[in-house]
Amino acid sequence: GVPLSAFKDSFKILKQFELTAIKYLECLVDTTTIATKNRPASAFAQLETLNIEYMDGFEALCKGQPPQGFLRNLKHLEVFACSKFQAADELFHNREENQEHPLSNLQSLVLHELPELRWIFKGSPHSFTLQSLKVVNIDRCRKLKSLFPPSLIQSLVLLEELKIRGCQELVTLFADGEIESKTSSRPLCFPKLKTLRINVCSKLEYVVPVTLAQALPALALLSVSYCDELKQVFGMPNEQDRVQPLDSLLLPSLQDLELIWLRNLTSFAPQNYVVKAPSLKRLEAYGCSRVMNLPIQQANNQMQLTLGGVELSAFKEMLCNSKDHILKDFEDHKNLVPNLVDLEHLDGLISLSINSWRGGECLIGTTQAIMDFKCNDSQNFENC
Repeated sequence: GVPLSAFKDSFKILKQFELTAIKYLECLVDTTTIATKNRPASAFAQLETLNIEYMDGFEALCKGQPPQGFLRNLKHLEVFACSKFQAADELFHNREENQEHPLSNLQSLVLHELPELRWIFKGSPHSFTLQSLKVVNIDRCRKLKSLFPPSLIQSLVLLEELKIRGCQELVTLFADGEIESKTSSRPLCFPKLKTLRINVCSKLEYVVPVTLAQALPALALLSVSYCDELKQVFGMPNEQDRVQPLDSLLLPSLQDLELIWLRNLTSFAPQNYVVKAPSLKRLEAYGCSRVMNLPIQQANNQMQLTLGGVELSAFKEMLCNSKDHILKDFEDHKNLVPNLVDLEHLDGLISLSINSWRGGECLIGTTQAIMDFKCNDSQNFENC
């Protein structure tokens, strides 16, 4: 029941601020009804952390021209369950072009349960820079169609973690034309991005354009799950891959790869690409029944491979170059190792676990192969 204006002197030095369930509050600062000479000299200039939750009427951080230094030190912004929130840059209404960039010190951005969010940033190309941003977490923003415009992609040089979940209208992580953008002479690159998780984005057809995949030197964990329309992890917009020459895709730091319940996934990258992941240690693929080929080259046979609900022949190369096999929920394979040629490539196998092998008859397809087969540690068979 206390108006925010009662604390206006504190706002100059405040470092952490949380707003929860204030029914009629539309903004933090409104300068539209104040004469220029009476506008506050500064407000929230020292604020570092801002959480906004369950604010049904909240539309903007500032209406009108922001005070000098407004949110210049903001490092952490979280917006949760605000029904009128449509775009992050709409938190700043009517900002002048010559003012300093807001959010240039922002390190983490968390947007959860925003039913009307259609864009994260949609304003003037040069209105914002996210040069300090390290973490982006977006959850259940059902109308969101894309993430960042070209001008902002160029500034994401410190981004380390990107998590997207429950965005059913998301078609692409990067809007059309971004890869060809002429907003900067610098090549698009995410030199620090280590973690990329995409979950329950039913309209997404690919995660990252294959031309941008080369700009992920630090990517260590890639997890994609429950994306019904996903056809490729790294895709070629407009199906240009059909006329491209043979090329390679290097993911030098990738250690963990998860592909879970992607029912329309057919390949990891366009067919003309050879994928190299020399650091890959763990791959899990489950419920990807349409994958026909997944030729990922790793440097050694120390990988753990977990497969379920897939066509095993699509992972033949990986089956022959991994130390631990966990196989579950697969059928139409009477012999797991059909011949001696395949057996020769399993000499690094340490452990084998098989669960729910429907239709399986024989682990090794030939008598001689049975004599030669060695598994150096353990075997486990359940529900076969």
